[in-house]
Amino acid sequence: MPSSFGLDEREKAKQFGAYFKALEDRITALERANPLTNASIEGGALDIYDADGTLRAQIGVQDDGTVALAPRNSQPPPTPTAPAVETKLAGLVVAWDGAWADAEAAPADFALVQVHVGPAPDFLPDLTTLAATITAPLGGAATISVEGYAPVWVRLVAANTAAVTGEASTAVQGTPRQAVGDDLVNQIIDETKLAEAAVTEAKIALGAVGSPALAKGAVTLNALGGAVSDLAAQRYVDTMTDPSAWQVLGQAPGAKWELLGNVADARTGQNVGQATGYTALRGTVQIAYDPEVLYRVSVRTRTTVASTTGTDRLYIGVLGLAADGKTYVNRAGENSYVSQHYCAASSASQPAGGGWVTYTGYIQGLAAPGAPGNGGAYPDPRAPGVLHGDVRFISPALWLNFGSGSTSAAGVMQVDAVTIEALKTGVVNGTNLVVGSVATAHLATDSVAAGKIAADAVSAREILAKSITTEKLVGLAVTAEKIAALAITTAKLDALAVTADKLAVNSVTATKIAAGAIEATHIKAGAITAEKIDADALNGKTITGAVIQTAATGNRVLVTNTDSTGVVRFFNTSGDLSADISAGTDRDGMQALVIQGPTRFVAWPSRPVLTLAADDTVGTAILKADRVTFQGSARAPADFIPQTRFLVEGYLSARNIEVGRVRITPTPNVPTSMTVTGLRFPVGSKTFRGVATPVTTVVGTDVKGVSITDQTDTSMTVWVTRTDNAATNIDYIVIAKD
Repeated sequence: MPSSFGLDEREKAKQFGAYFKALEDRITALERANPLTNASIEGGALDIYDADGTLRAQIGVQDDGTVALAPRNSQPPPTPTAPAVETKLAGLVVAWDGAWADAEAAPADFALVQVHVGPAPDFLPDLTTLAATITAPLGGAATISVEGYAPVWVRLVAANTAAVTGEASTAVQGTPRQAVGDDLVNQIIDETKLAEAAVTEAKIALGAVGSPALAKGAVTLNALGGAVSDLAAQRYVDTMTDPSAWQVLGQAPGAKWELLGNVADARTGQNVGQATGYTALRGTVQIAYDPEVLYRVSVRTRTTVASTTGTDRLYIGVLGLAADGKTYVNRAGENSYVSQHYCAASSASQPAGGGWVTYTGYIQGLAAPGAPGNGGAYPDPRAPGVLHGDVRFISPALWLNFGSGSTSAAGVMQVDAVTIEALKTGVVNGTNLVVGSVATAHLATDSVAAGKIAADAVSAREILAKSITTEKLVGLAVTAEKIAALAITTAKLDALAVTADKLAVNSVTATKIAAGAIEATHIKAGAITAEKIDADALNGKTITGAVIQTAATGNRVLVTNTDSTGVVRFFNTSGDLSADISAGTDRDGMQALVIQGPTRFVAWPSRPVLTLAADDTVGTAILKADRVTFQGSARAPADFIPQTRFLVEGYLSARNIEVGRVRITPTPNVPTSMTVTGLRFPVGSKTFRGVATPVTTVVGTDVKGVSITDQTDTSMTVWVTRTDNAATNIDYIVIAKD
């Protein structure tokens, strides 16, 4: 039994030992396992530190929201060895052997080697000197272009994945190679080598283009710039030799626009532009439009083949462009090439077989804001058309075979020459005229006025026989100083050419009139006044329309007719006007007898100018009239005392009295005012007396008071104070004292 018990104890101890050994093995396995095998990073980053505890990288979400392995606190990479530089045409080949000046191998965070080019061996590399990169860690080469052919220096700089750069390598010099002594061999570039519009302002050296380099007709207005363009734009002429000078805006199906040469009967250069069928065109030239300048637009065209519709039509003028030089501006201000400014021809009929026809129109100025430009033909330079106010540039515009319509290709029109010119204006005097050069046919009606002719510029030899007719003379245009002595003879005057308005004062004397030349029909009504008539010439005659006076000077009475109103005028001994009596109207338009002096309506030097007799014993002076009005600044002197009463049967009004009514809606218990304007007191009045009264039955209770202030000769202020806000009528009378 004891031995049996011992065996059981040993078996149990063995089992316990095996159990603890299994636990030990499991713990050892746990200690040796990677704790992150089944781990994850939720919304953050895992920091990686070196043995010194310095942060070297972060794995996970970065500050900018991206997920990456981001280096931190990286060390600068080593310095590359000096580059090998090889000369190439207009450039260099730069090579790196993959070695390092201060390291055995490339660092694990190597990214690339930068190639920098500078003007000196000690230049400092930066973004402006970076020319290329080499990304292979074992080395490589890069070809770079270099501006010019002067020597340059090349340096290499390494960068790691954290974009940290190291020290620059030793500089190596290199010089780009030229093909020959010059970039281009003389005359190596001909017309076939140049693309269209390849030669721009930036590509031409100063003085590089000489006469031998320019082909015939190569310089067009479109090719000119600056002051040269402005000078050429004074007279633009296109003779249909340059296809690029015209742009087709619209055509009928099958229509065609082409330039033809060797046209024998073309009047300018034997070249024409030909439109077959309806064709709308604009010139590509853009002329800066000066609204102060008068422009003449001329186009010579003909129809060689009639359209199927019969007589064809055309439009000729200018196309307006806005300040950007691109946006169309038609006469309505719209961005459209139709409804333009057809100053030379507007739906003009041009039948086939009619030969060459020159259409000419004139433009000047801009329409008022909001108003349209002119669209019709304007062939008279004295009445030019205006363009829409938004127009800043103009181009020639042609609408040919317009009657053919947009569906027909019938009809052929040719254009020989298109001209737009800025016209000069100036003064023409005697030195500009050849003897006999200005005939009647050269003068427009009313074109020669007195102010346009220099003194003595026109003598007898400058005037053709019978060239001066009535319609050629403006009233008083030809005065004595404009005509040389005895220049006008009978042969120079056309029948009935001399009318009253053509003669200067005192120009026709008795010696200038042939016997019996003047009959009654030759004399204008009222033309013969007293001083024009010999003594006793009018005895027993009725005088109509003349001026009658008691003496020529000094104290006199004069009766005359002014503005269809009879006037009696009184002059003092000094010959100064003292008073007028005339029929007229007062300021209210009523018929009145007007008595006025030079400065006062009625003046009292020592007694009244107008004395009215009394009609009864009381001494009342009665002026019987519907209305009596005192106008102007008439007033009596301070010491004048009327001796009689003055009775007016009718209405009395005076310029120094203003009567009226205003309606004011007041603020309760607050003085409320209204300014009355339009008063017509004599100008310069200074002292006023005014009275106001409310039109109400509640004065003293609801209406507390009214007044007038701030009187001037044109305005015043009326006041009212009331306990409520009821609208109140206020009558006023104001008298200007002086």
